[in-house]
Amino acid sequence: MENIEQILAVVRKNNRVCPKPQKWQQLYEMLPNKKRKGVGWEPSLPLILAAWSETPAISKMLRLREHIEWAEAQGVS
Repeated sequence: MENIEQILAVVRKNNRVCPKPQKWQQLYEMLPNKKRKGVGWEPSLPLILAAWSETPAISKMLRLREHIEWAEAQGVS
């Protein structure tokens, strides 16, 4: 398995920001051990729906990184 930095490099290749909303939601649904945290979720929800057009690219990139790091921390390979 590649390390997380290699995975993130592939994700960012060709100036990609994040998956399209439907694919990003599918990815999020696969993350194990999601849980409510206050009024939100851990890990945070993907930036889709109304957030899609209002959110800067860097925020989307950071949120996707959070999801990838969450998967790694949960032992997803």
